[in-house]
Amino acid sequence: MLLDGTIVMAIGMSAVFLFLGTMVALMHVMAEIIKFFPEQLPERPQKKHSVDESARAEELAIVIAAAKAYSEGRSL
Repeated sequence: MLLDGTIVMAIGMSAVFLFLGTMVALMHVMAEIIKFFPEQLPERPQKKHSVDESARAEELAIVIAAAKAYSEGRSL
């Protein structure tokens, strides 16, 4: 019974090894094929700032002050 288990284990491990080896080989082949077809990346649209930068900086300063006050144990 121990011999049967060892045989089944060897067959299973061999099957997995062959499958993974085939998959790695095919991925290398696909990488070589893809080099012949470069993808054209679309232009990225410019982000429009809907929030004024000074308002954003002020909000950030408020958040930092609140976090500092909280970490020091003071109440707001």
